Amino acid sequence: MTDYLNPEKLAHSGEVMPLPTASVKPEPVPLFEQQAHLPFPVADLPPVIKDAAEAVAWHVQAPPELAAMSVLAAAVTVAQGRINAPRAEGGGMPCGMYLLALADSGDRKSTCRRMAFKPIDAKEKAERINHGQAMKDWLADRAAQEPRKAKEWEQENPPPLDPRTLFSDCSFESITSHFLAGGLVASWDTDEGGQMLGGHSMKGDNRAAILGGLAKLFDSGRVERDRAKSNLEGSGVAFDRSFSVSLLAQDVTVCAALADPVLLGQGFLPRFLLAYCKSIAGTRFVTPERELNKPDNDPRLQTWWALLEDRQTHPRRAGHGGGIDAPVIDLSGDAKGVWTAFFNEMEREQKHQGKLADLRPFASRAGEQARRLATVFAFINKHSQITPADMQSACAVVRYSVEQWAQYIEGGKPPQELVEAQRLLDWLKAKEWREFSGAKLVKDGPPIARKAKRRDELLAVLLSHRWLNLAGNTYHANW
Repeated sequence: MTDYLNPEKLAHSGEVMPLPTASVKPEPVPLFEQQAHLPFPVADLPPVIKDAAEAVAWHVQAPPELAAMSVLAAAVTVAQGRINAPRAEGGGMPCGMYLLALADSGDRKSTCRRMAFKPIDAKEKAERINHGQAMKDWLADRAAQEPRKAKEWEQENPPPLDPRTLFSDCSFESITSHFLAGGLVASWDTDEGGQMLGGHSMKGDNRAAILGGLAKLFDSGRVERDRAKSNLEGSGVAFDRSFSVSLLAQDVTVCAALADPVLLGQGFLPRFLLAYCKSIAGTRFVTPERELNKPDNDPRLQTWWALLEDRQTHPRRAGHGGGIDAPVIDLSGDAKGVWTAFFNEMEREQKHQGKLADLRPFASRAGEQARRLATVFAFINKHSQITPADMQSACAVVRYSVEQWAQYIEGGKPPQELVEAQRLLDWLKAKEWREFSGAKLVKDGPPIARKAKRRDELLAVLLSHRWLNLAGNTYHANW
């Protein structure tokens, strides 16, 4: 048990906690000090994306960071596979991106995503319905063939390609199968970020292979799978694909992931743009103004949805090798100057005793991230080149992400016990549990307190910080 659980010390201060007297009711002591919140640079986004993010945040009553990341994810989803980003050393690379938003459950990520992705989801639904009918027709035609000629017919008439591009409840194995079957793009969008960062798919012998596969997909659009000789049909390699990830996770999950040298050592986490979402729960009231102003009537969202519909008509072309044949967009001369200044800024701060010296895996990728995001902005804005404004917006977002990672990693993040104890405290307050037993907490409490050992550890934290009192076998709230 860490010193943070010592009842004679304040969290993070090291000062001795004043002992209560019989005449003074002891005041609860905060479990940890909240870090200063870094606001997402919404104002620096391209105007149409800025307006959409602000509209989503207002209608959903969600943290602005969460709305902005949802709109960015929609922009990346539409751009990837239709345009490639320029590498600094020449040539092109996918413009798919990995996005990670840290937020609490109930902060309305699903609603933000649904509003930001409206025309994307509509197109995906229509195409998958059409594919379902096409598959029925194909299966009927195959069944009508003579048995001895069925295999030859199938080789000459392959089944229609599944148009699916959006994935949520899946695994890396599913993504691999999608690409090996001929899929060109995929977007993995889930509010179960803990499953990717710390779930069963990231444990065991295949963990390094999964992380390596995700890195290859990000860097070059390559995916590969080797099966046993008895299952060679499951093997294969696909080139020039585009893949993006949009995760929502709670900070306690990422806190544990940051302590994992494998996730850092393979450069998995440093490939993510990070946003920390400050919850606005407790302020999301229904008002007459909100009742009258609906999303469908908001000109900001109408403009955004119309733009996404238009951009989706831009074709994704398959090359001779079966992969994406997307043009590489150029940087204008002035945009190249903006990027060079940003790259040198990130590089300069990685020197010994620089403010990013301990964040080299993250800062060293900032230049590439800026080029990818600027490509997305240019495509959404219908620019023939990456403009200085596109690059300035991209650099602002990437700089924010690096600063967010710096604060999160180096800013004295509290131990996991304190983070989970705070979550348990928040849950107790929300459920108005002012008196309860340990047995009831295991039976009816939140998942983090369902195991007796962990329950006792978290309750000990809350007792030591005077948020609870214990009388016999009953815990009493002190708030």
